[in-house]
Amino acid sequence: MATASVSQLRTQLDRDIDALQVELLRMGDKVDRAIDRAVQALSTHDMRLARMVIDDDSPINSQRYAIENDCLTTIATQQLAAGDLRRIIAAMHIAGELERIADHAKGIAHIVLQLEGARDLPELRDIERMSQATRQMLRSGLNAFVLNNVEQAERTCLLDDDIDHYHQQIVRTLLTYMLEDRDLISDATHLIWVSHNLERIGDRVVNLCQRTDLTRRVPGGPAPTPASGSEHPHDHPRFPN
Repeated sequence: MATASVSQLRTQLDRDIDALQVELLRMGDKVDRAIDRAVQALSTHDMRLARMVIDDDSPINSQRYAIENDCLTTIATQQLAAGDLRRIIAAMHIAGELERIADHAKGIAHIVLQLEGARDLPELRDIERMSQATRQMLRSGLNAFVLNNVEQAERTCLLDDDIDHYHQQIVRTLLTYMLEDRDLISDATHLIWVSHNLERIGDRVVNLCQRTDLTRRVPGGPAPTPASGSEHPHDHPRFPN
Protein backbone atom coordinates (compact mmCIF):
# COMPACT_ATOMS: atom_id res chain seq x y z
CA MET A 1 0.00 0.00 0.00
CA ALA A 2 2.81 2.36 0.93
CA THR A 3 4.65 1.42 -2.25
CA ALA A 4 1.56 2.24 -4.32
CA SER A 5 1.25 5.61 -2.56
CA VAL A 6 4.90 6.46 -3.28
CA SER A 7 4.41 5.44 -6.90
CA GLN A 8 1.36 7.69 -7.21
CA LEU A 9 3.26 10.62 -5.73
CA ARG A 10 6.12 10.04 -8.18
CA THR A 11 3.68 9.90 -11.09
CA GLN A 12 2.07 13.16 -10.03
CA LEU A 13 5.45 14.82 -9.60
CA ASP A 14 6.53 13.71 -13.06
CA ARG A 15 3.32 15.17 -14.47
CA ASP A 16 3.93 18.47 -12.65
CA ILE A 17 7.48 18.69 -13.99
CA ASP A 18 6.34 17.82 -17.51
CA ALA A 19 3.66 20.53 -17.29
CA LEU A 20 6.27 23.08 -16.18
CA GLN A 21 8.49 22.19 -19.12
CA VAL A 22 5.59 22.52 -21.56
CA GLU A 23 4.83 25.98 -20.17
CA LEU A 24 8.49 26.98 -20.51
CA LEU A 25 8.44 25.89 -24.17
CA ARG A 26 5.25 27.87 -24.76
CA MET A 27 6.79 30.92 -23.12
CA GLY A 28 9.93 30.39 -25.18
CA ASP A 29 7.85 30.38 -28.37
CA LYS A 30 6.32 33.73 -27.41
CA VAL A 31 9.74 35.19 -26.64
CA ASP A 32 11.18 33.86 -29.90
CA ARG A 33 8.27 35.44 -31.79
CA ALA A 34 8.87 38.75 -29.99
CA ILE A 35 12.51 38.83 -31.12
CA ASP A 36 11.51 37.96 -34.68
CA ARG A 37 8.78 40.60 -34.84
CA ALA A 38 10.94 43.30 -33.26
CA VAL A 39 13.71 42.87 -35.83
CA GLN A 40 11.18 42.48 -38.64
CA ALA A 41 9.60 45.78 -37.55
CA LEU A 42 13.06 47.36 -37.66
CA SER A 43 13.78 46.04 -41.16
CA THR A 44 10.42 47.08 -42.62
CA HIS A 45 9.82 50.26 -40.59
CA ASP A 46 6.59 48.67 -39.37
CA MET A 47 5.48 50.83 -36.44
CA ARG A 48 2.31 48.78 -35.93
CA LEU A 49 4.34 45.59 -35.53
CA ALA A 50 6.69 47.33 -33.09
CA ARG A 51 3.73 48.42 -30.95
CA MET A 52 2.43 44.85 -31.06
CA VAL A 53 5.72 43.58 -29.59
CA ILE A 54 5.44 46.14 -26.78
CA ASP A 55 1.81 45.26 -26.06
CA ASP A 56 2.52 41.52 -26.07
CA ASP A 57 5.18 41.86 -23.37
CA SER A 58 2.66 42.03 -20.54
CA PRO A 59 1.26 38.49 -21.12
CA ILE A 60 4.83 37.16 -21.16
CA ASN A 61 5.44 38.79 -17.78
CA SER A 62 2.26 37.20 -16.46
CA GLN A 63 3.32 33.80 -17.75
CA ARG A 64 6.62 34.09 -15.91
CA TYR A 65 4.86 34.66 -12.60
CA ALA A 66 2.40 31.84 -13.31
CA ILE A 67 5.29 29.44 -13.88
CA GLU A 68 7.02 30.61 -10.71
CA ASN A 69 3.78 30.07 -8.78
CA ASP A 70 3.45 26.55 -10.18
CA CYS A 71 7.05 25.82 -9.19
CA LEU A 72 6.48 27.03 -5.63
CA THR A 73 3.25 25.04 -5.37
CA THR A 74 5.06 21.87 -6.46
CA ILE A 75 7.86 22.49 -3.95
CA ALA A 76 5.34 23.04 -1.16
CA THR A 77 3.11 20.05 -1.91
CA GLN A 78 5.52 17.35 -3.09
CA GLN A 79 8.24 15.39 -1.35
CA LEU A 80 11.12 16.26 -3.62
CA ALA A 81 14.43 14.53 -4.08
CA ALA A 82 17.46 16.80 -4.51
CA GLY A 83 17.52 16.35 -8.29
CA ASP A 84 13.82 17.20 -8.63
CA LEU A 85 14.23 20.29 -6.47
CA ARG A 86 17.19 21.51 -8.53
CA ARG A 87 15.18 21.02 -11.73
CA ILE A 88 12.16 22.94 -10.47
CA ILE A 89 14.32 25.80 -9.18
CA ALA A 90 16.08 25.81 -12.55
CA ALA A 91 12.68 26.15 -14.26
CA MET A 92 11.93 29.21 -12.11
CA HIS A 93 15.21 30.84 -13.09
CA ILE A 94 14.71 30.03 -16.77
CA ALA A 95 11.26 31.64 -16.70
CA GLY A 96 12.96 34.76 -15.34
CA GLU A 97 15.60 34.71 -18.07
CA LEU A 98 12.91 34.33 -20.75
CA GLU A 99 11.01 37.29 -19.34
CA ARG A 100 14.16 39.42 -19.46
CA ILE A 101 14.88 38.31 -23.03
CA ALA A 102 11.38 39.48 -23.94
CA ASP A 103 12.24 42.82 -22.33
CA HIS A 104 15.20 43.13 -24.70
CA ALA A 105 12.88 42.44 -27.65
CA LYS A 106 10.57 45.14 -26.31
CA GLY A 107 13.58 47.45 -26.06
CA ILE A 108 14.26 46.90 -29.77
CA ALA A 109 10.61 47.69 -30.53
CA HIS A 110 10.92 50.97 -28.64
CA ILE A 111 13.97 51.82 -30.75
CA VAL A 112 11.98 51.10 -33.92
CA LEU A 113 9.42 53.70 -32.85
CA GLN A 114 12.20 56.25 -32.44
CA LEU A 115 13.60 55.40 -35.88
CA GLU A 116 10.42 56.24 -37.80
CA GLY A 117 11.47 57.76 -41.13
CA ALA A 118 15.12 56.77 -40.69
CA ARG A 119 17.28 55.80 -43.65
CA ASP A 120 18.24 52.18 -44.26
CA LEU A 121 21.80 51.27 -43.38
CA PRO A 122 23.64 48.19 -44.69
CA GLU A 123 24.09 46.94 -41.11
CA LEU A 124 20.40 46.08 -40.98
CA ARG A 125 21.27 42.87 -42.84
CA ASP A 126 23.89 41.98 -40.23
CA ILE A 127 21.38 42.71 -37.47
CA GLU A 128 18.90 40.36 -39.15
CA ARG A 129 21.55 37.62 -39.28
CA MET A 130 22.47 38.30 -35.66
CA SER A 131 18.80 38.01 -34.71
CA GLN A 132 18.51 34.65 -36.46
CA ALA A 133 21.58 33.42 -34.57
CA THR A 134 20.16 34.50 -31.19
CA ARG A 135 16.82 32.83 -31.94
CA GLN A 136 18.55 29.59 -32.92
CA MET A 137 20.55 29.78 -29.70
CA LEU A 138 17.40 30.33 -27.65
CA ARG A 139 15.56 27.37 -29.16
CA SER A 140 18.58 25.11 -28.75
CA GLY A 141 19.04 26.14 -25.12
CA LEU A 142 15.41 25.49 -24.20
CA ASN A 143 15.42 22.12 -25.91
CA ALA A 144 18.60 21.21 -24.03
CA PHE A 145 16.91 21.94 -20.71
CA VAL A 146 13.74 20.01 -21.51
CA LEU A 147 15.78 17.03 -22.74
CA ASN A 148 18.22 17.42 -19.82
CA ASN A 149 21.00 17.33 -22.40
CA VAL A 150 24.07 18.92 -20.84
CA GLU A 151 26.20 18.35 -23.96
CA GLN A 152 23.71 20.29 -26.10
CA ALA A 153 23.56 23.04 -23.49
CA GLU A 154 27.35 23.35 -23.58
CA ARG A 155 27.37 23.49 -27.39
CA THR A 156 24.69 26.16 -27.28
CA CYS A 157 26.80 28.30 -24.94
CA LEU A 158 29.59 28.29 -27.52
CA LEU A 159 27.24 29.97 -30.01
CA ASP A 160 27.45 33.12 -27.90
CA ASP A 161 30.90 33.76 -29.39
CA ASP A 162 29.21 34.23 -32.79
CA ILE A 163 26.73 36.68 -31.26
CA ASP A 164 29.55 38.68 -29.69
CA HIS A 165 31.40 38.72 -33.03
CA TYR A 166 28.32 40.08 -34.81
CA HIS A 167 27.96 42.80 -32.18
CA GLN A 168 31.59 43.88 -32.38
CA GLN A 169 31.51 43.97 -36.17
CA ILE A 170 28.27 45.97 -36.27
CA VAL A 171 29.54 48.50 -33.74
CA ARG A 172 32.85 48.98 -35.59
CA THR A 173 31.11 49.52 -38.92
CA LEU A 174 28.49 51.89 -37.54
CA LEU A 175 31.14 53.96 -35.77
CA THR A 176 32.91 54.29 -39.12
CA TYR A 177 29.70 55.56 -40.72
CA MET A 178 29.26 58.07 -37.91
CA LEU A 179 32.78 59.42 -38.42
CA GLU A 180 32.24 59.78 -42.17
CA ASP A 181 28.75 61.30 -42.08
CA ARG A 182 27.50 63.20 -39.06
CA ASP A 183 23.93 62.98 -40.36
CA LEU A 184 24.02 59.25 -39.64
CA ILE A 185 24.98 59.60 -35.98
CA SER A 186 21.45 59.35 -34.60
CA ASP A 187 20.32 56.40 -36.73
CA ALA A 188 23.60 54.54 -36.27
CA THR A 189 23.48 55.04 -32.50
CA HIS A 190 20.01 53.52 -32.38
CA LEU A 191 21.22 50.51 -34.37
CA ILE A 192 24.12 50.04 -31.96
CA TRP A 193 21.57 49.81 -29.16
CA VAL A 194 19.60 47.25 -31.17
CA SER A 195 22.75 45.18 -31.54
CA HIS A 196 23.45 45.57 -27.83
CA ASN A 197 20.01 44.18 -26.97
CA LEU A 198 20.60 41.16 -29.20
CA GLU A 199 24.03 40.62 -27.63
CA ARG A 200 22.46 40.65 -24.17
CA ILE A 201 19.91 38.07 -25.33
CA GLY A 202 22.82 35.78 -26.15
CA ASP A 203 24.19 36.26 -22.63
CA ARG A 204 20.77 35.47 -21.16
CA VAL A 205 20.62 32.23 -23.13
CA VAL A 206 24.04 31.28 -21.75
CA ASN A 207 22.61 31.70 -18.24
CA LEU A 208 19.63 29.58 -19.27
CA CYS A 209 21.89 26.81 -20.55
CA GLN A 210 23.92 26.81 -17.36
CA ARG A 211 20.74 25.91 -15.48
CA THR A 212 20.70 22.63 -17.42
CA ASP A 213 24.20 21.95 -16.13
CA LEU A 214 23.11 22.74 -12.56
CA THR A 215 20.33 20.13 -12.65
CA ARG A 216 22.93 17.38 -13.06
CA ARG A 217 25.85 18.88 -11.17
CA VAL A 218 27.09 17.02 -8.12
CA PRO A 219 26.28 18.98 -4.93
CA GLY A 220 29.34 20.82 -3.70
CA GLY A 221 30.88 20.97 -7.19
CA PRO A 222 31.91 24.21 -8.86
CA ALA A 223 29.05 26.40 -10.03
CA PRO A 224 29.06 27.66 -13.63
CA THR A 225 30.02 31.28 -14.16
CA PRO A 226 27.19 33.61 -15.28
CA ALA A 227 27.56 35.25 -18.67
CA SER A 228 29.65 38.41 -18.55
CA GLY A 229 27.70 41.31 -17.10
CA SER A 230 24.47 39.34 -16.64
CA GLU A 231 24.48 39.77 -12.89
CA HIS A 232 24.77 43.57 -13.08
CA PRO A 233 21.93 45.15 -11.04
CA HIS A 234 21.29 47.76 -13.75
CA ASP A 235 21.18 45.29 -16.64
CA HIS A 236 18.03 46.33 -18.47
CA PRO A 237 17.09 46.41 -22.15
CA ARG A 238 18.74 49.45 -23.65
CA PHE A 239 17.28 52.11 -25.88
CA PRO A 240 18.23 55.77 -26.16
CA ASN A 241 16.02 58.46 -24.70
